[in-house]
Amino acid sequence: MKAFITDLAAYNSGSLVGAWVDPDTEDVDEAIERVLEHGAIQTCETNHEEWFVTDYDDLPKTIADWLGEYPDSEKLTRVASFDDDDLNKLCAYLDYNGSIDLDTFDPDNVIGPWGSLEDVTYEHVAEFILPEIREDMRKTVENYFDYKAFSRDLEIEGRFVTVDQVGVFEIVD
Repeated sequence: MKAFITDLAAYNSGSLVGAWVDPDTEDVDEAIERVLEHGAIQTCETNHEEWFVTDYDDLPKTIADWLGEYPDSEKLTRVASFDDDDLNKLCAYLDYNGSIDLDTFDPDNVIGPWGSLEDVTYEHVAEFILPEIREDMRKTVENYFDYKAFSRDLEIEGRFVTVDQVGVFEIVD
């Protein structure tokens, strides 16, 4: 993940002064200071203190929108420390909950991904329902079970979230 850090004062003066920063490998606060110093030099002004993020690279839109233009440097660093699986789980949780406290977010509370809700249904039936049924009746129940209807019910229940181009996740708070 990278963020393009921009000097707000320089931007307001008509100059785009900024730099791509990788919060996973760079000290974000030092990178911000460099951008602000460069902006002050370029605009021949002093006291450049405010910055914002103009763009994100290699970050799902859901997370970029949540971080917004004015994230704190700690939040950038924390999100950059997540691997791809945890970023996908963070997306699912944000889609489910709307907001998040990174201090309490536990990726283990987000299960998945599955390819579809029907995949979830087949797995749950095989794992939780069929073993509880007498062996001589399992095939009959399995053939009778309405997987599409159960999938629809899971979707309505609201614990399952679909993240575009990734899959279906279950949120277990």
